[in-house]
Amino acid sequence: MRTQAQETVPEKRRSRRFLAGVVCAALCAFSVFFAVPADAKSDAAAFSVATEETAAWNATLDDYFAGRLNARVPHTVLSRTPDVLTRLLADDGVPSTEMRIIINKSILDKTLGKTASKFTGEFHHVGETNLRALPAELADPVAVFDSAHGNGDKVVLTTLKDTESGESVIVAVAVATTRGHETVNAVSSVHGRRLGSFHKWMEDGLLRYFHTKKFPQWLDSVGVRNPRAAIPCGNGVLNEKDFSDFARDGAKRKNKSPNDGKEFRK
Repeated sequence: MRTQAQETVPEKRRSRRFLAGVVCAALCAFSVFFAVPADAKSDAAAFSVATEETAAWNATLDDYFAGRLNARVPHTVLSRTPDVLTRLLADDGVPSTEMRIIINKSILDKTLGKTASKFTGEFHHVGETNLRALPAELADPVAVFDSAHGNGDKVVLTTLKDTESGESVIVAVAVATTRGHETVNAVSSVHGRRLGSFHKWMEDGLLRYFHTKKFPQWLDSVGVRNPRAAIPCGNGVLNEKDFSDFARDGAKRKNKSPNDGKEFRK
């Protein structure tokens, strides 16, 4: 893995441009930053992960660290695609509500630095504690971007950090892909990403969603001096306040037993 000192000159310049701010109108930024959702508590509950889901994911990771996890089948991260991703995919024409989010053992190996990325040759160091928070981060993300590959896949920005590089961890999700006889949303990578990537994605209009509290906090954590002024406004970018009714409907769905009473894990 390249260290910060080993970044190329263009990468350093891009990072500095990002730190200068992705600036939009100050009035719009302040209105977004200080606005409080009318149903903040209920929305927060709707974006949370059921206790059973968390327990099932932790059990999957327990099997992984004990060497018992089957490498030939995908494993459930969430039994249903959470509301933020569901809404964005629905806007893209992808009915993803009943799709599981899954991950393969090979991706877990790369996430934890046991094997190198086949694309970059680098080793990721997300860490066990961070990995256990994956369902919650997917359910209530900092931001969501369209994939730069233009194939409809999504990139989820989390609050997590690579334990060695300190880079912000993203979750790449391959949308509506087939595993056996099932259509799922598959985690294709979990790794730290350099700051310049986020700047480029925002410049290219790939930002689809941001959380009005978490996003400015993230901007502040990566060194943006005036995070309020860097909050994106307009251009159809959604935030959690756009999900009030959608999230409450999602809470009703979560009261139903997932997979018609079947176990969360597969």
